[in-house]
Order: sequence, then structure tokens, then C-alpha cells
Amino acid sequence: MIEYISKKGNNNVILFIHGFTSGNDTWKYNDDSFPKQLLLEEEVEHNFDIACISYFTKLMDFKKTRSNMNILKLLFKQKGEYVAMNKGVIALSDIVHSQIQLNLDAYENIIIIAHSMGGLIAKSCILRNVELYGNPDKIKLFLSLAVPHHGSNWANIGKLLFGNKQIIDLAPLSGTLDKLNREWLDKKDIMPKTIYFYGKDDVVVPEVSAIALGSDKFCQIACDDDHFSISKPDRLSKNCFIGIKKHILDFSRDVSLKRGLEIKKFHDQGQLDNELFALKLIIADIHTVLVKSAKQSFYNAEYATRALLAQGISQEKLDSLYILIKELYIDAFMELNSENLKDSNELVADIRKRINEKNSELLSSTPTHQIINSFQKNGMLHQLANKLDEDIWWAINHSIENIEEFKRNKTNE
Repeated sequence: MIEYISKKGNNNVILFIHGFTSGNDTWKYNDDSFPKQLLLEEEVEHNFDIACISYFTKLMDFKKTRSNMNILKLLFKQKGEYVAMNKGVIALSDIVHSQIQLNLDAYENIIIIAHSMGGLIAKSCILRNVELYGNPDKIKLFLSLAVPHHGSNWANIGKLLFGNKQIIDLAPLSGTLDKLNREWLDKKDIMPKTIYFYGKDDVVVPEVSAIALGSDKFCQIACDDDHFSISKPDRLSKNCFIGIKKHILDFSRDVSLKRGLEIKKFHDQGQLDNELFALKLIIADIHTVLVKSAKQSFYNAEYATRALLAQGISQEKLDSLYILIKELYIDAFMELNSENLKDSNELVADIRKRINEKNSELLSSTPTHQIINSFQKNGMLHQLANKLDEDIWWAINHSIENIEEFKRNKTNE
């Protein structure tokens, strides 16, 4: 069952999944809870809905006794009751996976925060998506809290005392764990980003089990917690809370940045006709097709650079890219000056070609440069051309006087 803590129609949802013999109280501490504390962060509240999912898990379910009672009731034509039972991890994940599909289909992105056995259920759900779609689908981030990826030694004792399928699955070297770990490693390259939180005082799931094989050391966070306190927000200064909040906010900013960097269609209604970069193209008698393309790329470069600056990327890093792009323009302009290019149209085409060819080398020399594509980098050249103090022209001996004359002639028409 899915219970919403906050539902405001956001595009993203954070889904909490509890562990063995637990429930949504896993996340509560006195009158507070992990979800509520996350919602105090304005960026989380504005960009994420939050929900908790629960499933049947008991130490003992008394299934056999209740089933026999139901059979007797049926014999005497009395209505039997539904008999809940402990299911293994894979069977539970089938139910949880269906609940996610049925209830969270409207969301673009799902972040899973899972504790203990809930993390194994989450892994199985992610692997099911890979099986169905070839990728994790909408699950984009997995935050693993004290999850027994390699089992828990207490389960070796528990499985001797209780006939509980979940305890059997949680034992080290169980068939279920072996299956999940092998499939996860096999598909490691396409798995969602996963962060492993482990408690230094956890005697139920020690560090060696809480961290999956092959995980990046930068994706491992040590917490001053035991197996149960790691899911409680009793102190907001705890590593588990700070780490989860950080990775959620990083994800939110990455999503925002990607949206800003998406190519957008420019609807030309003349709104850029009087921009300096457009006038420079027009007075150089550049073909209409190339002028329209310049407007498209300029429009997208404006969005892209604003998105980068909004995410805290420095103007200095952008300036280094502008310098490289301008150098390519100068090289192309010299070809026009030496008559290796016959006219302004060839100059525009040549600089486009140079930017496209150098995009994967010179123009991708830093992470900032890499996330802007060649189309947007063409637009960045037109951004430079749109500044009075940048000497970028598309014909020999053109200057601001040519633009002023063009404006006067246009006014007199």
C-alpha cells in the first residue's frame, strides 16, 4: 500500500521502502519523521512528492492455522477471511513493482530510499524494469540504508527458529541474494546511481554487507548509527540525513540543468530581427536559411548558459569556452581574408563545421564544456556577435557604421 506524505503534482517522487517486520514507523522518531524533515527543505518541497510503501512482513504469520480455520468455515458455508502470509523477497518485489507501476506512473523520476530488506526489494524492482524496458525506467536514484546486500548473520539463526521465507532470503549465501547480486553486477553500467549508507554500530547489517560488490568508494557513506537509528531523524546533523538530502538536491539540480540544456524550438516572429548578431548576418547578405539557424542556436545558447549559471557554474568557466569558440571564428575569418573562402556564406558554413568538428576535442576540455552540445556552441558564437565590444563580423571591413546605415535605409523605406 502506498501512503502519500506530500502530494502536490510534482514531476518527481521520493519513495520510502521499509524493511523486515517493520512498517512506515521505520522513518518516525517521536512526532517527527524522515519525510517531514526532508520537506522542510524548500527545494525538496517544490520539486518532489513523497510517499511511503508498506507490505506484509511479520516474524510469524500463523498462516497454516488461519488457513485451516478458513477451510472449516468454507465447509460450513461461512465466509473465509483473507490470509496474509510472509512472502520471499522476490515475491514481495513483484507486488511492490506493480504498486509502483499502478500508482507512480505519472511521475517522470522516482528516487527510492530503502532500509534493510526494503533495499533488496528495491533492487529486485529495478532489475525487473531492466528486464522489461532494457533500463531502470523512472527509478533514477537509489539510496540504500543498511541494506543486507550480502545477507545478515542473524538470519542464519532465525531461519532455524522460524519458517519465514524472508529470513531464509536474508541469510548470507542465500539463493535470492546470489541471484540479485549477480544480475546487478552484470547490469552495473546501466543501474541508477546508488549510494550506500552503513552504520558503524550496526551489528545486524555490518559494513561488509551494507556495501554491494563493485560499488564506487565515493558512493559509500559511513554513519554514526546502528541498524535502526540510521532511518530516524533524531539529529539533523547525522551523516545519513545530510547525505540523503545532499543527493536528493544534487539530483534535483541535475534535472533542472538537463531541462535548461534541452534543445528548444524557436518560434520566429521577428523578435530577434533587431538583435546585433542578426543584423550582422543580414548586412553580410547571409542566406535566410543560415540566418534562421543562427537565431535557433542563439535562442538555445541563451537558455543553456542561463541554466549553467543558475546551477552555480562560474562565468569564468563559460568565458574559457567563449574564448575557444572565438579562436575558431578567427581562424575561419582569416580564410575569408586570404580568399580561401569565397564569400560570407562560406564563412558561416565553415565556422559551423569547425565548431562541430572540434566539439568532442578542443571544445569539450572541461566538464562544463562537455554538457553543452555543438548546436548550442554555435549559438554561443552568435551571443558574442551580439555584443558591441566583440569584433565579430561576417564580411571584410564591416563595422557598426554598416549597421547604422542599414537601419537608416530600413526606416526610410
